[in-house]
Amino acid sequence: MGQRVSICWDKPLSPEILGTTYSSSVDCIKVIGDKLICGCYDGDLDVWCLKTNKFFRKIKTEHEPVSCIEGVGNTIVTGGGMVSNICQWDLNTGFTSGRFVGHLQNVRSMKLVGDLLVSASNDHTVKTWCFPSKTCLYTLEGHEGDVTSVDFDGKLIVSGSADLTVRLWDHETRTCLRIITGHVDTVTTVSFFKDNQLITGSTDGTLRLWNLLDGDCKNTFHMGFAAYVWSTCTTGDYVICGCDENIKVWDVSKGVLVNTLMGHQDHVWGLQVVDDHFISCSEDCTVRLWKQLKLGGKKKKKGKKYQPEEDFSDDDDESDSDDSWRAESSSLKMNDASNDTEKESKDGSRSNKERIVQRNKDSNVDDECYSEEFLKF
Repeated sequence: MGQRVSICWDKPLSPEILGTTYSSSVDCIKVIGDKLICGCYDGDLDVWCLKTNKFFRKIKTEHEPVSCIEGVGNTIVTGGGMVSNICQWDLNTGFTSGRFVGHLQNVRSMKLVGDLLVSASNDHTVKTWCFPSKTCLYTLEGHEGDVTSVDFDGKLIVSGSADLTVRLWDHETRTCLRIITGHVDTVTTVSFFKDNQLITGSTDGTLRLWNLLDGDCKNTFHMGFAAYVWSTCTTGDYVICGCDENIKVWDVSKGVLVNTLMGHQDHVWGLQVVDDHFISCSEDCTVRLWKQLKLGGKKKKKGKKYQPEEDFSDDDDESDSDDSWRAESSSLKMNDASNDTEKESKDGSRSNKERIVQRNKDSNVDDECYSEEFLKF
């Protein structure tokens, strides 16, 4: 095999460009073309140009917080807050260019494939829209709780809910093909995986791998004591998940916990793989750009085979890891995360995510990250 090659940013983002105007949690991120769009708890969209590493535009939305972002080209859509409509925005002008009207409560998750937009809402439904015309094509009903996450591959739709179930839907027949059960708390994230498989995460502290053909659970990965899965993204055989303030990397095909990445100091709400790195956003008001190393070359100590009964609570951060997959990060710091007064006032008003779980945040997290560069303001 070839020598390992580091794939990373040529240079860090400039702190002079970022400024000090951000003051809230970053609840979602989306890379569309060469733009990184950050959705914040205060309703702002902060748009960055990845080619130049420069701030591009700020958009004030109707959603507070912004829970999800989708789009193509210079057209994006947002959902969240207490607004039931999906709002469309023009990145060039920063103005709204229309609305998708139909949901009765706020939208928690969206997936755009071609001209079809699929949305999941707290009104217990999943809707499929014609993206260009903003018209609702059909509504999927059956969940008995908030629908928190959705994924779409062009033929199948998968949705996860606070009713503890995952539902698989057929786009053409508009019917529910299968109800998947096994999680014992809210399903927070669903994602299609390779080889007719499905990845789900939950506030029950587990990441699960399912066979789509028969609905059987193939493996269950425990995050450790009092850890909740808030976000996931996939690349190859790997699943990256945000569990509270840490990011864990799993080789799902081998059942191996490859690495635990530290640096964030609060819940990791969003993750996205972009080429050979990935981006994370957090309640700690930062967005981090993680450098990923290609596999191959000299191998070091192999990851430990995952055992369901094993408790990772004492050794999560010291787990045996395959050093052929390491990560480093630089950080877009959205505000001074030590502003306790501002965070306390915000915590009292959180709705969707804090309704899922109320957790004591008194534990201190060691602010350690692999060769991390914080941007100073």
